[in-house]
Amino acid sequence: MTVNPRLMAFFILALALCPLPLGAAPGPAATTTATFVVDWYGDGPNFHDINPGDGICQDIFGGCALRTALEEANSHPGADVITFNAAMNITVNSSSGALPALATPVTIDASSVWDTVNNQPGVTLSGNGMDIYGLNIIADSCAVYGLYITNCGEGAIHMDSAYNTIGGPGAGQRNVLSGNGASGTGVGVYIVGSSAQHNVVQNNYIGLSPAGNVKEPNVYGVRLVNRASNNTIGGATAGTGNVISGNNNNGVEIGGPDTDGNQLGGNIIGLAAGGIMPLGNGNRGVAVNQSTGTQIGSASLLPNLIAYNASVGLDLGDVTTTTVQGNVIHGNQGDGIYLEGADSTVLFNTIAYNTGNGVRVSGSTSLRNQIVTNSIHHNGGKGIELINGANAMLASPTITSANAGSVAGTVTGGGRVVYVYSDTSDEGDTYHGSCIVNTITGQWTYNGAIAGPNATALATDITGNTSRFSAPVAVSGASSGTCASPLPIACGQQVTGDTFGQANNHTGYSCGWDATGPELIYQFTLAPGRDYTVIAELGNMMVDLDVYLLAAGGCNAGQCLSAGSYGDYKVVASNVPPGTYYIAVDGYSGAAGSYTLKLDCGAYSLYLPLIVKNY
Repeated sequence: MTVNPRLMAFFILALALCPLPLGAAPGPAATTTATFVVDWYGDGPNFHDINPGDGICQDIFGGCALRTALEEANSHPGADVITFNAAMNITVNSSSGALPALATPVTIDASSVWDTVNNQPGVTLSGNGMDIYGLNIIADSCAVYGLYITNCGEGAIHMDSAYNTIGGPGAGQRNVLSGNGASGTGVGVYIVGSSAQHNVVQNNYIGLSPAGNVKEPNVYGVRLVNRASNNTIGGATAGTGNVISGNNNNGVEIGGPDTDGNQLGGNIIGLAAGGIMPLGNGNRGVAVNQSTGTQIGSASLLPNLIAYNASVGLDLGDVTTTTVQGNVIHGNQGDGIYLEGADSTVLFNTIAYNTGNGVRVSGSTSLRNQIVTNSIHHNGGKGIELINGANAMLASPTITSANAGSVAGTVTGGGRVVYVYSDTSDEGDTYHGSCIVNTITGQWTYNGAIAGPNATALATDITGNTSRFSAPVAVSGASSGTCASPLPIACGQQVTGDTFGQANNHTGYSCGWDATGPELIYQFTLAPGRDYTVIAELGNMMVDLDVYLLAAGGCNAGQCLSAGSYGDYKVVASNVPPGTYYIAVDGYSGAAGSYTLKLDCGAYSLYLPLIVKNY
């Protein structure tokens, strides 16, 4: 048979353009997304996937364990999802060792089996005490939701890749990463290396129990090291912050050259979930070293709460252009903030009740650090301390006059702007405003309302160096301690409150010992027709608070109901006539914290003098 050459050429060209299925050379595998449902809690040598890459999670028993699912996901092209058919406890088998690393994009999502009764993860992954990571993420774009990872010697989660998400604000997305390597090197979340960028860790409990109220320590809470940059711990919207408390060492540690641009927002560091009960971390709340551009709160990030840690609240060593903005840093066993570095800003924070200084800046190269517009008060040392040449040792202002409408003084040594505050002592509790210094005379005057009882001030120069606070000067004509808007409370009612962050308008009580902390004032009314026995009682206190009954006709610390109407936590007043009265909850020696207040008003039937019971 003779074959037409042109027809043959056409046939060959057709095969090249439209290859037939049979006998054709294989092309690239199709990229698909599969969901693998873990239906078995077991682990061990028999739980390997029998045909990796076929899109089916199946071991020799016909089931799908977590190890099996990870093996299949790593072999299957595409961004896969691993879910669970029920709540379960998975213990890594010691003879099999660590689970496979997440080597391709995969989402492990246990949110659908969340324990809604106890509000905690339904899936527990235990490392069986081995020196392993619970999950090792080496691929980009992975996610982990709704797991309780514990008892792993190295740590719960390790990442040296990018764009991963650990936890989330959605229902059931919180992870609990606790109880890992308590006597070894365990880390809740370990983010390491120059490839570890743009990861997000949010809404997790790290270092405390699944209920969020008891310590269950890792060694470290979160560590970002060795050039891990531009990662976010927490976030900018409600529900993204982590609770990082109860760990044996630092709550958060960011360290090493070029570990830059990391962000912390909305985290609770050192307290139980809810932000009230102290748990602390065993060392610093947050430690940042040799890093540039770290943001701890900012105009866009949520503020962090850093409290009751066993050392400095926020330790910034050899840092540059760090932003610390809008945070609450209190009750730490050391300085609120220790800063060694340059060109950093500390703005709009509350820094109070730390045993050391509010802010301490150290070192001759620690320059151009701006520390203004904060509320700094009731710290054990100075409000702002400069040592070893820090901030060019810029001179503090001198206040020459202070009244309820203005503060004036002088400044030397290059100060150009003065910031004016009120305080009960020598720090800066309430920021009022700023004014420009006359560069010829060195004089300055701030015109505006001053609450008192003392006025203080600090100065900044043209490069941003900030001074210590000035010596305090009593404000003439300041408020006598009245309150314009007391909180309502009714007889028979119990309310909760927290004096932390409140104003300190009441000192100099005419009854009993004085209280110099911030306070909350309550108002109640006794109806006409009889006299009353009034019982005001505090409970659930974490700090030393006192209760005072103030007389009818005014909310003033100088007008107690009688000479004995105060108590450590309880006051009983008998033969109280009808009228409007006030209760002050105030802190002894500057204390501030949460409490419950219960008010009982029984009918008075037997004349008794006013008595006070202090148990």
